[in-house]
Amino acid sequence: MKPTKLNFSLANIGILVILYTLLSATTARSTVLTFDDIIAPGSFGGSYQGFELNNSGIFNANNYWAPGAVSGSNILYNYNSRIGEISNANSFDFNGAYFTADARYGYANVDVTVSGYDNNGLLLATQSIALTNASIWFDFNWAGVSKITWDPTTPTSVNIAIDNFTYNNPIESAPAVPEPTTIALLGLGIFFLIKRKF
Repeated sequence: MKPTKLNFSLANIGILVILYTLLSATTARSTVLTFDDIIAPGSFGGSYQGFELNNSGIFNANNYWAPGAVSGSNILYNYNSRIGEISNANSFDFNGAYFTADARYGYANVDVTVSGYDNNGLLLATQSIALTNASIWFDFNWAGVSKITWDPTTPTSVNIAIDNFTYNNPIESAPAVPEPTTIALLGLGIFFLIKRKF
């Protein structure tokens, strides 16, 4: 009887390892850029949290872009209606963000083209979004991008505020962990080995 008890105990451990692996494989670690940790915002370009900003900057939204601030008072926006860019040296998964048209001009409808590029500048994905001067969340779920651009197309002379830029951690700089398939195979191997022995 004792071997049977051991069999059930070790088999349960194998099943738990498999279940844990499957659950952890579907859970992604997301990071949200709120831009609110900048104490004195107000400049264009530079870097922020490992990202490079081009034709874009972090500003306090209280003056003109108040509807664009979701998490606090700071937002990212494109400089002088140009195509704004935020990029990382490593690939990342862009989940989504809040977008808002510049409230100063009271635009009711603004069309913006959002695009994702890889490290070589190859266009991986593009999506047109329709904005108002109220914050709207947009899901993108683009995998393996290294640069996101946003381009106001209609009208072209409008600034776009972004807040709560959400992404999964850069692929190359993520801590090394065993691959989920490796853990799953290990768990299955343990399970069947125990089952075969007893």
